Amino acid sequence: MKHSFMSIFIISSMLLLSGCIGANETTTVTPPTTTVTPPTTTAPSIDLNVLNEYLTYENLEYNFKISYPQEWELIEDYTDMIVVAFISPFRGNADFFNESLGVGIQTVPDPSNPISLEQYTELYKILLMASIPNCIIVNEKPYTLAGYPAYIVTHTGTQNMLGFSLSVKTRVCYMLVDNKLYSFIYTASGDDNYMYYLLTITKMIDSFEFM
Repeated sequence: MKHSFMSIFIISSMLLLSGCIGANETTTVTPPTTTVTPPTTTAPSIDLNVLNEYLTYENLEYNFKISYPQEWELIEDYTDMIVVAFISPFRGNADFFNESLGVGIQTVPDPSNPISLEQYTELYKILLMASIPNCIIVNEKPYTLAGYPAYIVTHTGTQNMLGFSLSVKTRVCYMLVDNKLYSFIYTASGDDNYMYYLLTITKMIDSFEFM
């Protein structure tokens, strides 16, 4: 089952458009009543972490390239804000959730009043906690991507799918370059699948280059 990255990019859009979040503003989130634990497969059909066959995707409009495993599905213009998405194959017959990496690019509305990476990070975390059901930030750290300062935030939460609440783990790496926000959103169902694909996702993100 394919899924969207819209919740993360709605948060990003709100930050870029508003420029700030009121300190006294709060959002009440009602926790879902049903949680689905993704099944664990013991015999995946292919181990993408040791497979070395990668293809290169080039985007001439935004002047970048990125590598991805040849077994993954590539979808351009996945949403209005996701330039390209890479969708993993199922790990086995019992799998029902496609792990994925989405690359999003957004233009800063007011270049004359830019926001720093540090400012964006603090505002992003506040709105993330208020907007994602059962959100817990489990890790965050500075990063360097394509020679530019970047930041990574990893969080868990729930995502509504077919009337059920699925436990998901998301890793978002982002950077601000030339008045544009570049976001790389990795979404996985549960910690087991998250760890299974993490090496592959890291290779993909680290391969990002401007042309």
